[in-house]
Amino acid sequence: MDDLERFWSNIFSEDAALVGEAWATLSAGEREAIAGHLRSIVTDSDRLPEQRHAASIALSVVSGKPAPTILLASGSPRRRELIALLGLPYGTTPADVDEMPHPGEASAAMVIRLSRAKAESARATTRPSDYPTTRPILLSADTTVSLDGEILAKPADAVEARSMLTRLRGRSHRVYTAITLIDLESGKQITDLATTEVPMRDYSDAEMEAYIATGDSLDKAGGYAIQHGGFNPVAKMSGCYANVVGLPLCHVARSLRALGVEAPVDVPSACQAHLDYECPVFQAILARRET
Repeated sequence: MDDLERFWSNIFSEDAALVGEAWATLSAGEREAIAGHLRSIVTDSDRLPEQRHAASIALSVVSGKPAPTILLASGSPRRRELIALLGLPYGTTPADVDEMPHPGEASAAMVIRLSRAKAESARATTRPSDYPTTRPILLSADTTVSLDGEILAKPADAVEARSMLTRLRGRSHRVYTAITLIDLESGKQITDLATTEVPMRDYSDAEMEAYIATGDSLDKAGGYAIQHGGFNPVAKMSGCYANVVGLPLCHVARSLRALGVEAPVDVPSACQAHLDYECPVFQAILARRET
């Protein structure tokens, strides 16, 4: 086995020490080619999540910077898909909180409160000593749909889903997602808020009933998933699509930057390629000119 083969065989062991040893034996030309290929693996949505995760660990090693590990305090598969696009090692950790809104609570205030509560819940069960070779950063998120100022949470059943989708049909509403990051080493905490105006198309009753019958609406705020290919409930978007899915990646990237962490990939490009969406607001978000 030559040095190049040894490097590739060690990548998917997820052993940073082995990756580093193999990297040291490579030529400058081989290193340049491998770094580019690792970046392409991390941002390739057709790759298995395990492959992209292993590549993100290797990329942090070859960049010469000890990468943080993002600990996602969420069980959402959609958020896991999106967090993988950052090109950073990640894992998940539980967060147990009561997600009911307080009486009279505004949508933005609720998601901010819940994202912070989830982060604190996760911190209570997460020890930095469990991550001796990396920098653990907790990330929590909470998303809700707001129509005319009223919070539309996850529907309890098909009847409630039908009511929500009927009210949303042909109208615009807002989606709010708050994210909270906690650097477990320093204790520094950052909360950010994303807001997106979402125009719903005038779907038919038959389309709505077919979607409700899939059961997909029951674990989604507002009773719908923007990315559902069979329903496609949203008309032309002009805001942050990832926010509506449940994790505004550019907001995560700018919050990580405030903690001194730069993602090793082009986050807006990776996000747009994954969601098949040309985002008109990512530059303003990263420049903090837009929420």
